[in-house]
Amino acid sequence: MIKPSARQIYTFPDNATFIENLAVRPNGHILLGTFSNGSLFNLNPDTRTPKAELVAKLPGVGALVGIAEIAPDVFAVGGADLLPEGFGFVNGSMKVFTVDVKKKKVKVAASLPAVTGLNGITPLPGHPGVVLAAESVAGQILRINTATGRVDVVITDTQLGPSSDPTIVPLGVNGIKISSGYLYFANSGLGFFGRIKITANGERDGQVERIASIDNPTFTHAFDDFTFGPGPRPDAYVTLHPNSVQRITADGKQTLFVGGDDDSNLMPYPGPTSVALSKDRRKIYIVTGLGQVVEATLPK
Repeated sequence: MIKPSARQIYTFPDNATFIENLAVRPNGHILLGTFSNGSLFNLNPDTRTPKAELVAKLPGVGALVGIAEIAPDVFAVGGADLLPEGFGFVNGSMKVFTVDVKKKKVKVAASLPAVTGLNGITPLPGHPGVVLAAESVAGQILRINTATGRVDVVITDTQLGPSSDPTIVPLGVNGIKISSGYLYFANSGLGFFGRIKITANGERDGQVERIASIDNPTFTHAFDDFTFGPGPRPDAYVTLHPNSVQRITADGKQTLFVGGDDDSNLMPYPGPTSVALSKDRRKIYIVTGLGQVVEATLPK
């Protein structure tokens, strides 16, 4: 494969803003969810000098986690308060918000006092306003109705949970996406990318299948979030700490796509945290814990 063209299109000043997640709006702009005072930013990647502009500060939370579009330019966004040591969330602080970007309207859709590890969020097809969310600490998939606030645990599995080894990142299921009747996910602590067949209601309809894995996952060597490329059997582009994005084919072949030790596009740990497909489906956007937004072209 020809090495992709990659370039940094924006970085927050002093590399001091941790970008945890992102989503692409209908107009092609990028929403950036950060660990900075519950702040959600908008970035237009097509301008000569892109600039991050504040969309909203979500009330009562300090850090934002998963983000997913549930209606045109309306997004479900998770948030909570970080623990003082900066890893993990304060018990009882987790919430899911809805954010209407055009109207800059924010409301609390669901409070999750029993959830301590909310992470990736993805819309549930055929159920407007309903999302599935990863519970990284408990090893669960939650179904959240953003209109009613109802929260149900729909899947629990040890292969969604974290490793029992205390030297490994204490997170299990991280990024999640739904495609062709399967819930795809990355497990940070157990070091694999996999999937599980689900029903139309988001409930389990099969066993966990491991598609690709890494050796010896640690705090600084772990899968994070991912996206799919275009096509009927799309490749997955999975962020891998400390500084790369891996391309994983439908049959499990894994290769380095962007980054690595000889590539300066992605700064080292905390490195790449999330990735999203552009609106024209020709490139991906990668964000990092050091405030970077990097654009990389996809193979034709």
